[in-house]
Amino acid sequence: MENIHQKIKANAISAYFMLFISVLFLFNKTNPYLNNEFVKNHTKTAFFIHLIFLLIYIVFIHFWLFKTFIFFWYSFNNIIVSTLFILTFWLLIYWIYRANHEQTFKIWEIFKFVKSEKLIDVDNNQVLDEKDKLTVILGYIPFISYIIYPNFEENRSLRDTIKLNFFVSLLITIVYISWYTSLSTFFILLYIIFVVYASINVVLKSEVISFNLSFLPRIKDSEILLKTWVLYLKNYINWTFKPVQAIIEELRVKNLESRRIEEENIKNMQISKLTNKLIYIPILNLIYLFSLDTKYRNHIINWLSLTIITIILFLIYPFSNIFYLLLFPICFGLWYIKSDLTYKMPFIFHVFNSFILIKNKLSNLKSKATVIKNTVKEESFKVEEK
Repeated sequence: MENIHQKIKANAISAYFMLFISVLFLFNKTNPYLNNEFVKNHTKTAFFIHLIFLLIYIVFIHFWLFKTFIFFWYSFNNIIVSTLFILTFWLLIYWIYRANHEQTFKIWEIFKFVKSEKLIDVDNNQVLDEKDKLTVILGYIPFISYIIYPNFEENRSLRDTIKLNFFVSLLITIVYISWYTSLSTFFILLYIIFVVYASINVVLKSEVISFNLSFLPRIKDSEILLKTWVLYLKNYINWTFKPVQAIIEELRVKNLESRRIEEENIKNMQISKLTNKLIYIPILNLIYLFSLDTKYRNHIINWLSLTIITIILFLIYPFSNIFYLLLFPICFGLWYIKSDLTYKMPFIFHVFNSFILIKNKLSNLKSKATVIKNTVKEESFKVEEK
């Protein structure tokens, strides 16, 4: 806009200071200094920022989320509240500055990672149909979306939708198992509102509302990234520096080669005589210890690892809500057994191998101790004979 009247600019700026009251500007139809696009745009943005302040207050002051966690003698709750209030206040000042400089924008420009784009052909059948819309809607639904994810993980928009779903679900689960039941219910309500709104957009407008989360790695890539940073620091310390991207590429090439070899080996393996449905059930899947040399070897190790984790958690936290966290790897792994026999759950896959390694080392130590004990007895016997 150009040549904005000073009263219009003043009203736009004042909307940021009038907590929640400024929303009344949107209903004014008579005053030309209020009933215009410039003031309405800034009023909507101001109201949105006020809602953020309210949300911070409800979550961290009313419900006192994380108040029991202490970090360097300071409550984690106070650290988070202070940080979020400062960031939100900075956001408020920034948009006051933009209003003062007569700049207009859409409300979603506050967060540039929010995007709304046209529905694309999800299942590659060259037709935008109900199946595509249903798949996108299911992408917003926790746990169900993780099961269908392996079939559509190459679709960027759907992948970002499921990433959002995963992080929100994980947050709600962590809050719930921390015994903040009312707060987790509040988060669930907010997410349901978002899902309903996004689903209506998919059905009526064929638009997908999601977040641009391409900067976040896929869960399956997280293990490579961790190895990359370990090697990166190790190379730096040993004066054999390599760029991060070069290390990532090396690890990816090794993984692809290892996967190719595994795929070849799997072709020559037998199918387990046991039904693969039992693989999904912790404790019961221990029977697959005798079926490791089958086509489902990697999946059996995945689920046996989850069984070991379940047993350890039960010993530490019997009958705790913490077991809800296991739903995430279980749901992600369910579909991979049909789509990828070489699939290894990041980090979890190695639990079983680590357990076997520890068991073997303990057995070796026991054998050595027995040999030493027998040697001592034999020497003692010889001394007594003399």
